[in-house]
Amino acid sequence: MYHKLIAMVTIAVVITSFSQASAKELNSAELKSLFSDTTVNWTNQKGITVTLSLKSDGSAKVLAVTPQGEVRREGKWWIKEPNIHCLKWVNRKKNICRRIGNVEESGEGWTTNRKGITWTITKIKKPISKAELILQDMIYGSDLRAFETLQKTLETNCKQNIKCAFDNVWTYLDISGDDHLSLAEISRFQRNIVKLVAVQQKKKKEEIAAMNIASIIFFPITASSVLHSFDYNNDGLLSKNEVFSETEFAKFVGVDAKTLATGFNVQSLFKQLQDSMKLITKLAPK
Repeated sequence: MYHKLIAMVTIAVVITSFSQASAKELNSAELKSLFSDTTVNWTNQKGITVTLSLKSDGSAKVLAVTPQGEVRREGKWWIKEPNIHCLKWVNRKKNICRRIGNVEESGEGWTTNRKGITWTITKIKKPISKAELILQDMIYGSDLRAFETLQKTLETNCKQNIKCAFDNVWTYLDISGDDHLSLAEISRFQRNIVKLVAVQQKKKKEEIAAMNIASIIFFPITASSVLHSFDYNNDGLLSKNEVFSETEFAKFVGVDAKTLATGFNVQSLFKQLQDSMKLITKLAPK
């Protein structure tokens, strides 16, 4: 019995320690950063649901839902030393100040407990600017969306169907629709492999953009090497026969018969692309 009691106390201490480690009391600067551009939700002991909207410019709005109806107010908010959150509503003389206790990350936001009432703090999603839209198109552009569609098609509609996969892959590669692949079309395919893998690996937007810019500069060089290596009739283009015959190029781009029959592994393509670039670099004249 004694040993069981010791074990229970030990478990309780460990759980408490973990809880304290994940919850943290913030200083004034940290609280200001935390509450800027957020919505704060809680329900008080009277059952009134409160939603605060706090902007980084210090403006504040509140919506309180009571049994009698909704109450809306506007005003301002600020942080008072050492860790006190204050509100002042228009046409109200009294400031409302509350001490903020330990703050803990929870899901997509944070929580803090005030006298048994849990506040849920969530960042407001800012509207997307034109510059952000341009960056997103650069990262997740139509080429990449088409690549993802191709991947899904090969894994569903065309699974175990060589002709279906062949036609869909060729249509994706042959942007010009002339039944031949140019240097630009090969480069595009290589770039999209890199972008899709980067997105799937959840790289930061800045990293993906940098990779995309680097690939725009670098991949025409590797694509040129691919073109010269497999352009058997020396016409500066790759035909269907040159691409889909039993060549290393077909395996390199992942469209040989075996791959088409089993699906489309983007991570594998990316590795093949990396290996091929290393080989091309070694073979290139110094």
